[in-house]
This record gives sequence, structure tokens and C-alpha cells, in this order.
Amino acid sequence: IADPSKYAEGTLLQAGVVASQIKRPDDAALLFAAVANRNPYQRDALNNLAASYIQAGVNDKVKPVIDKLVALDPSNPDNWLLYAFNYVGLLKTAKDAKLKKEYNDSLVFYNNKSEKMPFKVGFTEFTRASDGTTLAGTIENRGTTAKTYSLEVQFLGSKGEVVDTQTASVGPVSPKGNKPFTIKSAKTGIAGYRYKPLV
Repeated sequence: IADPSKYAEGTLLQAGVVASQIKRPDDAALLFAAVANRNPYQRDALNNLAASYIQAGVNDKVKPVIDKLVALDPSNPDNWLLYAFNYVGLLKTAKDAKLKKEYNDSLVFYNNKSEKMPFKVGFTEFTRASDGTTLAGTIENRGTTAKTYSLEVQFLGSKGEVVDTQTASVGPVSPKGNKPFTIKSAKTGIAGYRYKPLV
């Protein structure tokens, strides 16, 4: 906490998780922000940073973080739900009636968007090694009919440039079921990833 610059991404992320678990959201936010500032394409850092700001009641800092998160990870309803939690916090301190209505309308909008999303992309592994990068996760079908999904992932360098593009066909995934995927890139120097929204 005194000097996050001394530590690697993985160490700071784990320390942030521990800080969250022992209910120190301010410290957690500091640690996750250190990762996100160093690597703005670190999806886990952005997700946890937004949640930490919400828990700490620092509501004015939440939206820009979620905006960056959903640009990388658009087909995960949990990310969109963070907007709703942000508006819950903003509502608690709002005094103007017009502003309260705007916040409440936004809360309902994002809650509905999250609940009605017909799929969910989740990630279980992002490993960067000397011989390449591995990204793994699952796609959940929240709809009523079986579907096969095309997941197009762009691996990003430290400046946001596209280092490699890989596509995985996942499915068919049965209704209310999920299937795993693993995407590998032989490229190195990868800082993060983003993918095109599922359809």
C-alpha cells in the first residue's frame, strides 16, 4: 500500500482481493488502481476497482472505470449491473428531485439490461508466458434455445494496439447451460484483451 510500484500486477491483484475480503475497500481500491493505471487493459483490475469504489462509497469515480471495463468485456451482465450499483450509491446522496429521478431511471435501465442479457461470458484464466498467452473461460446460454457462439478476441499490447486476433466457436450451448473455451496466442508482449460483443 505504501509503494505499489515495487510489485508486479499479480501480486497487487491478490493483495487487493485480500483487502476486499477483510473489508478494507479503500486499500483495495488503491491496489487495484495501481494495476489499472499501469495496465488499463487489465480486466480483473478494472472489475475489482469499480466494485471497491462502490463499496467505499466513492461513487463519482465509478462510471469511468465501468466504461473501460465494458469496452473490454461487453457480454458479461455482471459488468452492466455495476452501473446499477453505482446509481444506488448516487441516489443515497442526491437531494435534487430531478436528479433523483434520473438516477433511479438509470438504475432501472442497467438492472434490466443485466437481467435480460441472453448470454454471459466469464473468464477463468489469463496466463501470459514466454511462449505465448492463454485465455480461458465459459459462455453461459441464458436463453431458451440452444446456440453456438463465435467469440472473437483481440489481444492487446501495452499501448492498446492489437497484437493478435483469435476466434473460438463455442457450442452448441444448451439453454441455461454453459460450455468452456480456451483461446491461445503464440504472441508475447500481451497486456490484456477485449472481444466483440456476442450476438
